[in-house]
Amino acid sequence: MTHRSIVRDAEIYLVDNYFTKEEADNLLKILNDEEKFKKYNLYFRNRSDKRKIVTVPSWRKSYWFGDYPQAVQTCGSDVPTDLVENYPFHPKILELKQRLEKEFGLSFNSCLVGKFDSPNDKIGFHSDASKSMGEDPYIASVSFGKARQFKLKKQKQHVEGYTTEQKTVLLKHGTVLIMKKDANRKYLHAVPKDRNCNEKMFRINLTFRNYKYHPEEIKYTVDKQSHSSSSEKKK
Repeated sequence: MTHRSIVRDAEIYLVDNYFTKEEADNLLKILNDEEKFKKYNLYFRNRSDKRKIVTVPSWRKSYWFGDYPQAVQTCGSDVPTDLVENYPFHPKILELKQRLEKEFGLSFNSCLVGKFDSPNDKIGFHSDASKSMGEDPYIASVSFGKARQFKLKKQKQHVEGYTTEQKTVLLKHGTVLIMKKDANRKYLHAVPKDRNCNEKMFRINLTFRNYKYHPEEIKYTVDKQSHSSSSEKKK
């Protein structure tokens, strides 16, 4: 299948109706597991007193498919971070991962599942470039449920005569968005608030990634397994 990028200077592909309605409905049902979804915290230094840490709830619920948990913020920084609970890939989500990898020539080892079920849920403008993802990471984003706007804007250092112009597309039930070469290096992306989003009209989003785990993320699982083994022995 041939796909055309929605921007000229990077590889960003938008594929609507990637699934049949039955497939999309079934995947939404599988993913919508309230026992897994949790809302984690973000931590920041207080602007007026750098010794203090300010705690802010994240804008959405999430969980993680992967071998180890994923840090909400950078591990090893001067502020703490919550770790998103990890689960083994559901067979159907593993099939989807392999399908996307084959079609788009990518490789993923993990997937963040996010749920937007409030009019205040959003993701501000950001790039996925990081120590854990690399300078130009490739992402496969899959949307289910309520349609939501997805905004793109250029990063200042990559625009001659920089403007604040934005590009907006709609991520619908069963839409796949692929971000490949230069997408996260040249562009920032965001999902704005939606006043019509609620517990009955919600969106679930998958973002498949090739993620390099930090030693602290691995240590959390090793310590957890060790504690579990000790508890079993005491019984």
